[in-house]
Order: sequence, then structure tokens, then C-alpha cells
Amino acid sequence: MTSEAPRAFNREMYHDHPENVFYGTDDGAQDGSFSEFAEFKAHYEGVPPERREDIHMISVVGGLYGLNFITLWRPKRITIFDINPTAIDYFQIIRRVFTTSRDVAHFLDRLTSGDYEVDGDREQFVRENICMKQTGSLPRERGSTKRPYEQSWQYAFENFELTKRMLLEVPLEIRTEPMESDTFSE
Repeated sequence: MTSEAPRAFNREMYHDHPENVFYGTDDGAQDGSFSEFAEFKAHYEGVPPERREDIHMISVVGGLYGLNFITLWRPKRITIFDINPTAIDYFQIIRRVFTTSRDVAHFLDRLTSGDYEVDGDREQFVRENICMKQTGSLPRERGSTKRPYEQSWQYAFENFELTKRMLLEVPLEIRTEPMESDTFSE
């Protein structure tokens, strides 16, 4: 049985709107405690092992809450998608800086100082926004920010080396199309 993918009712506000990128997430427990993650972990560990053998993780960029699931699920393939090309640039930067940093402190320091190369005007815009987010001065007209990265990506940071290795080694596909498109469902 095949069902049609859901369509976001408000997606037009995100497509090609660089100011609608989420620099950090407010997913999960609204108090920022990350308490929901114990349930995700228990569920994953409670399924039969054969269900964990060939996971294809598919995640919207959003605030990159999905980074936390990479080391939990240990997928064999990853697809990252977003209809906002600037959100894709944000993911690419985070991945690049994460995989070239020594540890969490080095990663966060580089994000705060903008100590990494960017390619083009959109990536420059994203780098500036990340720097402003880190200093608490990101204006809403340039992007959204909720929680600090330490709260947004707790599990990814607790498993920094494994997250880094998986971001480098697991086959990655990046898509900039809506999830209900024919090519996405294929």
C-alpha cells in the first residue's frame, strides 16, 4: 500500500527565504531538558535487531534535531532535505565544521568566530547568522533561533567522535524538493 506524502500547508514561506532558517531547534521537551530522548533510545533498543540492520535515515534540515539520531540509529544511508536552499547550505556548513573539528569545544568556538571557509553569498549569510546566534544577537529578520546548540544537539555532542565519523562515512543524499514530489517518493 502506498500513501501520498503529506504536504506542508505553509511551505511557501520557507522556499527561497534565507531568513526562515532555524539555527538550533526547539524540538523535543519544551523545557529544553532533552528528556524525550530516553524514550527514543528505549524504543530503538527495544525493536528486533533485524529492524536496525539497514536504516535509511531521512530528515528535514529544520533546526538539525536529526543530528541526534545519526549515532542512535547508525543508518546505512542518510537523506537530508529541505525546500529552502539556504537551510541546505546551513546543513552543509554544520557538517563541514563538525567533521573538521577536534571536539565539541573546538566546533562551537569555530561556529562562534566564523573560523571556516564558505562558498558563495548564501554560505556567507549563514556564517554571519551562526556567529550572531552564538553571541545572542541574531535578529529575527535574518533567521530563527531557539535553544543553544548544546541543548539542540545533546546526543550528537555526547557522541561527538561517532557523529563525526558517520557524517564522513555514511552515504549522504541531499534534496531540495518538497517531500510530496514524485522524484522524492521514487
